Amino acid sequence: MTLLTAGIIAFSLVISGGLPQRQDRNISPLTLVEVRDYEGAHLSSIADFRENSIRGPQYLSAATYPLKISGLVSKPQSISYDEILTTFPQYEKKDHALLC
Repeated sequence: MTLLTAGIIAFSLVISGGLPQRQDRNISPLTLVEVRDYEGAHLSSIADFRENSIRGPQYLSAATYPLKISGLVSKPQSISYDEILTTFPQYEKKDHALLC
């Protein structure tokens, strides 16, 4: 059954002209917009955000703030932001920005 399926897929690709070609060079970035109305409901602006935390906004320094991995792990560790950037592979995919 697997060979038959592979044959059907190969035949379909030959008939259709092969795999679709990517046209990345013609893609332009989308303009960011703020959605203010959705399905009849008014949405407030992100600029209207009211800071109401008890101690005010918290500011962290990437140079001194570690990521601590502990709990049910075999090897608890503390990693700096620079170690994360230089030690581990980086992946990024951005489709859109969602401001809540």
